[in-house]
Amino acid sequence: MLSHIILHYDTSIVALIGDEIVGYAFSAVEVKRGKRCIHLLNIAVDPKFQGIGIGKAMLERIVEIACEKGIDCIVLEVSVANQRAIKFYEANGFKKVDLLKNYYPWGEDAYLMIRNIVKCRA
Repeated sequence: MLSHIILHYDTSIVALIGDEIVGYAFSAVEVKRGKRCIHLLNIAVDPKFQGIGIGKAMLERIVEIACEKGIDCIVLEVSVANQRAIKFYEANGFKKVDLLKNYYPWGEDAYLMIRNIVKCRA
């Protein structure tokens, strides 16, 4: 069971179960398409712990940070071949907004995905 999530530097997160690191997310605030956004640079969960909500919990914390900071959106790039990640992001409110041709150094394309932050809890 996930024991807690530790937040570092506002946009970097480490997920722990007990003393074991089981996931992390790194992001940075930037302006994208005229909006102030959190750019999700990387999110990963140890394969032994995938499918139990750790990635979702980290993503929800990033959304909370966006709300606290008055951020407009969260953006990310994902390989067009990574269907599991694409489904995860779509299930968590992200939409594909652009195809980035030859995005990766090895020539693979990526989708630019965005989740607008429209409502935050008071």
